[in-house]
Amino acid sequence: VSSPDQDGDKIVTSGDILALTAKVGTNDPTGDLDCDPTGFRVSANDVLLAQDHVGHNCDAPTPSLQPSWGRVRVHYR
Repeated sequence: VSSPDQDGDKIVTSGDILALTAKVGTNDPTGDLDCDPTGFRVSANDVLLAQDHVGHNCDAPTPSLQPSWGRVRVHYR
């Protein structure tokens, strides 16, 4: 999973930007924020995207609906 929060402390800080900057030029999927078609290549664009999120936090999970088994079963028939 790629995320601007590289250290997993639920807030994007300058430390996360430094960690992501160190990954530029590598094929680390955790740093490829723009999902460009270069095969998980971390680029300067990924760092720019992360910089837009400095100060943002995520202290609660994103809610989602749990599908019923019947709905899943019909999907695979």
